[in-house]
Amino acid sequence: NNFFSPDDEVFTVTLEAISPNGCRNTADDFITVVPYTQALFTVDTIAGCGTLDVSIENLSTLWADEYLWVITDEFGNEDIYSYADPSLTPDLQFINNTDATKQYTISLTTSRGTCVDEMSATVTVYPAVTAGFTAIPEEGCSQLTVEFINNSINATGFLWDFGDGGS
Repeated sequence: NNFFSPDDEVFTVTLEAISPNGCRNTADDFITVVPYTQALFTVDTIAGCGTLDVSIENLSTLWADEYLWVITDEFGNEDIYSYADPSLTPDLQFINNTDATKQYTISLTTSRGTCVDEMSATVTVYPAVTAGFTAIPEEGCSQLTVEFINNSINATGFLWDFGDGGS
């Protein structure tokens, strides 16, 4: 195992075959052990509403040749980012203008030669909430009675402030 060195390690393996008559022959081969690459990252948020900005910190081992980021939505659509520099990560902004919750998968694959590791995280984006109401009438004399119609979208709780210290 090559867990702690950024360099490939090459080992020479030799086999000596001996017959019952004492005849001998040798065979050599070289085995290359590539450093272990671990895909590891964190995201600053895993859930939010409407428009969600997500920052990624790549904590992977520094010995990979490639850091491949794949962002997948619930329909299988992918955005792919490939970097050789582990300090580079995609800038992510997820937008949900629907009435349904959306989920995105952030995957990182690190590789060096034939050594590959993968990690993924899921980000959930809830529908955006839009507060809105209509007041009928919007103007009148003192002792005015006003009807308020709640036109909010994707909301289940409401806090009203009528500007008079009451609610």
